Amino acid sequence: MPFRDAVAAAARVAAGRVELYAALSGYVAAPLAADPDGPTPGVPDGPLAAADSVLVRAPRLAADIAAFETAIAAATEAAGGVQAPPYVLVASHGPTAEPVVTDSTFTLRVRVVNGGGAAAEGVVVALVAQGDTLGGPPPPLHVLSAAAQDVGTLAPGEARVLTWEVAAADTSGTDAGTAGRYDVAVTALSGRVQGARGTVEVVVARAAAPPLVLTGTDGWRMLAPAYTDQFYGDLLGPLWTQGFPGADAPAGAPTVYRYDETAPTGGFTPLEAQTAAAPLGRGLFAYVYADDDFTRPGTQGGFPKTVVQFGDAFAGPAGAALPVTFSPTGTANDDGWNLVG
Repeated sequence: MPFRDAVAAAARVAAGRVELYAALSGYVAAPLAADPDGPTPGVPDGPLAAADSVLVRAPRLAADIAAFETAIAAATEAAGGVQAPPYVLVASHGPTAEPVVTDSTFTLRVRVVNGGGAAAEGVVVALVAQGDTLGGPPPPLHVLSAAAQDVGTLAPGEARVLTWEVAAADTSGTDAGTAGRYDVAVTALSGRVQGARGTVEVVVARAAAPPLVLTGTDGWRMLAPAYTDQFYGDLLGPLWTQGFPGADAPAGAPTVYRYDETAPTGGFTPLEAQTAAAPLGRGLFAYVYADDDFTRPGTQGGFPKTVVQFGDAFAGPAGAALPVTFSPTGTANDDGWNLVG
């Protein structure tokens, strides 16, 4: 209904209600106006000059209005007590650091949250590695911790972070690496639940590069991958990141930028994804927090931080060109800047 029609209808209803209640009280001597909604059965249309006509219409209108207002009151009262049921779901999951190397152990983290409007009772979360059964062939992943963890009660909006220790093995038989799959099962005494399924790539162990040690306090750092076949997660995995896909908090303010001199935002561009390949020779501008996990109370990690990378040190040919650009924009002070590493 157009806005002006809605206003006119509301005005007619309000005026009719006032006239009706006044007429019922015996205070209106003048006849009611013609019915704006058309003729009423048994009542002539147009001005009603006789008191009999008022008495014919009044009881019906009074009953309709009373029924309508009773229904509205009942619906309002019922709506005030409506509460969404519990809904426990897996908000995020995966290894706390990558790569996952064969013949080693790693920590797998699962974050569950109650997105409903009522408390969830008897919540249990279990991690099951596919193929992890007694008597079967060795699986790529084997859960070392207790498979099921009793969360108990989750209040509306409350989140809980759980961790498991998992062993990883390359079962390909060719040292080519393999994919380990796992399921996160969620149960509760009431409401809805939603689990999750994930995959971990188990890679063949490579020589560890000299560790990167970060000291000081919270602040911006210039970082760069120095080894071949790396992803951004290899460098950023142990750190708290946000603002891009694959980060610890994808919806937060970006904490890692690369530099693109052609970007309309002034060159600094948030990382496209933590799982994206990290090109050699290009640096990053990253904000490093002392806390490695803001979903848990207290400060996790602190300084100094040690970041261990795996891979083969890049050894390009002598005089190899750096991946730099120069894109004239008409503003000389903005042109030619690159962040190399």
